[in-house]
Amino acid sequence: MVLQDFILYPGTKWGNPDIVLRRLVDRYPGKPLFVEVSVAGPPTEKAAWLAELGHALANCGQLYALVYHEGGPALKPTPAQAKSWSEASDPMSLAAWKRIVTTLRTAGSDGNLR
Repeated sequence: MVLQDFILYPGTKWGNPDIVLRRLVDRYPGKPLFVEVSVAGPPTEKAAWLAELGHALANCGQLYALVYHEGGPALKPTPAQAKSWSEASDPMSLAAWKRIVTTLRTAGSDGNLR
């Protein structure tokens, strides 16, 4: 298996998830991909990036698992920090995350998410 972390900090340039996943598939053909996500930033940017991620995941035939890391990277986050990294930090981000989860179907006969 191959793990791809997307830990996106506020105020930094966020990578294009489609490009990242395509490169990963090219480098590790046939390997199951586990994707971990944790995002903090302005609600509009966060929701837009999550929508891009959803599109990329829907087109990634090797996706095996998707996990949202709720608390962010801090070892002992304050409640405000933890909320900022949550997929439910704001209504737009929560809606974008729900679209991702409901779009991905249960495992196909090959064991990959669809």
